[in-house]
Amino acid sequence: MKFMKSVILPCVAAINLCAGEPVVNFFELTNAPGKFENFKELGEENIVNSLEKERGTLAMMCVSRVDDENSHFVFEIYADEAAYEAHRQTPHFRAYIEQSKDLVVRKEFIKIKNLISLSKSAFAG
Repeated sequence: MKFMKSVILPCVAAINLCAGEPVVNFFELTNAPGKFENFKELGEENIVNSLEKERGTLAMMCVSRVDDENSHFVFEIYADEAAYEAHRQTPHFRAYIEQSKDLVVRKEFIKIKNLISLSKSAFAG
């Protein structure tokens, strides 16, 4: 339940705040064996910088599989396509890409779109 309250609900709320069509990205990443801590540290730095410095970056989360600490899923929400493109040009994101070259051995971008998104607040009386 803590994960639901601290991660999922804010992501859904972020989608609901978008005036236009949000960009929702989903990635599956695999870090190199023995590089989990490096991957986690670098990923956290990128997420914190993105959320602190980018107005159009609304939510980001990285979760790991329970049965494989080297396998991760990244979920991102941007206000619109322009916000996503702006994110890709930031110095901190470019640094993340450069520094993660030896850490990430597999990266799959799974194109998704928002179909239905609600949060508990939609039902609050």
